[in-house]
Amino acid sequence: MNRQVLVAFTILLLALATTGITYSHWIDTARVQTTVSMAKLAIFIQNHNTTQTWIMSPDNHTLELSGTITSSQSIWTGIIIKNNGTTPATITYTIATNDTEAEKWFSNQTYFYGPYLETDDISAVWDKAATMPPSGGLSAPPELPAKNKLVAWQDITLSGTCPPDAFTTIEITVTYTATFSSWTDTVSVIYTLTYSP
Repeated sequence: MNRQVLVAFTILLLALATTGITYSHWIDTARVQTTVSMAKLAIFIQNHNTTQTWIMSPDNHTLELSGTITSSQSIWTGIIIKNNGTTPATITYTIATNDTEAEKWFSNQTYFYGPYLETDDISAVWDKAATMPPSGGLSAPPELPAKNKLVAWQDITLSGTCPPDAFTTIEITVTYTATFSSWTDTVSVIYTLTYSP
């Protein structure tokens, strides 16, 4: 009987030892070293072209323009929007004023060109666009890939039938918004225009 107990006890010890070794192999810690790159969304105004007095914000996100406007006058402003991020961006734009009564006397047209690589020659859509919009402009901004740029020309015109007392000064803000997933970044052009009848 003692021999059977001894054999059973030995088998039990061997089984426990095997289970312990197997278990220790399963709970070994594995260390994996890797680098994760997160997408980055960042746009800014790379260049601008206007006949108005201007101030650019230090971060190149806001171009402020000021000047006078008369009936039938058009004010052209061009900006180059650069996507300095690591992901493509969908660009949208909105126009808002601080005077809804006066805004009815203004019309605007916006033309988009691109996207262009940093090394592309954009003189055909940039150098003379202030006097005549180049052909081939888009009415809606295209997708802007990473490290690419987009040319946007805005024409704001005051109606020739605007009455002299319609407004004194109006602020018109054009905001361009880049979106990727839940990330956004914006650049803006702010016009402060004083009516001179």
